[in-house]
Amino acid sequence: MTVTLPATLLSSTAKILDAGGWFIPFDQATHVVDLMPYQTRGGVLRLDPLPGERFSQSTWHQIDFLKPELKLPFPDKFFDFSVCGHTVEDLADPRSLLSELRRVSKAGYIETPSRLSEQTVGLRDRMTGAQGHPHHHWIVEADGPRLLLSSKKASLAGPPPTHRVPLRIFESLSARNPGSPIMGFHWENDFDWEILSDGEAARRAQALVSSLQISSTDRLLDAVIRKMRVIKRGFAKSSPRDTTDWWREMITISRPYSTLPL
Repeated sequence: MTVTLPATLLSSTAKILDAGGWFIPFDQATHVVDLMPYQTRGGVLRLDPLPGERFSQSTWHQIDFLKPELKLPFPDKFFDFSVCGHTVEDLADPRSLLSELRRVSKAGYIETPSRLSEQTVGLRDRMTGAQGHPHHHWIVEADGPRLLLSSKKASLAGPPPTHRVPLRIFESLSARNPGSPIMGFHWENDFDWEILSDGEAARRAQALVSSLQISSTDRLLDAVIRKMRVIKRGFAKSSPRDTTDWWREMITISRPYSTLPL
């Protein structure tokens, strides 16, 4: 996560919340809320604290963000700052979590993949035709003091050329602007959000592609290169690990320590 806290928030009395940081916990957080347990943070079994971690097992709270009438176990404005990295886009309905972050925090930072990332073909494995991160529900954008949430399904529902960004274009843009794969949203005191209509979601997806002026040659070359990678992988002796298998393994390891059904 690309956020650096000011020195005033690193005092011994400052309270920092990490919402959804199980896989890559924010070490400077004093408290963490996540679906997964403390003992398997980072995607491995860790029973003891690590150097540099400000949070502990006692300040790690297992929370299901999709639970009806979600309420985090903290009073209003309890935290000086909250971070929520690469979580909002994962949730079928992120509104309750956003509302609770606003309630319990005085300020914060929310990070998600950018629209460019989510519309790029082959982003995950550089081979397939899937766009962005296939399990994500939302494309999130910052608009001043509010977040705009577009249904990813609606965004990518039109004719492929109108919403697909070739991987070669993405890599070129990212080399020139390293921040382009990320959407970062800083807020103080309050923020708002809006879930856009399916029609507006599709319009925004098409507007991005139109602005990039992608040629037919770019699209053809990108498809050929990805196909060649698939063929090359077919001759390789090993194949990439299935992320579904990895997640099942994480669930199995986590269950003995979990206070929630997994």
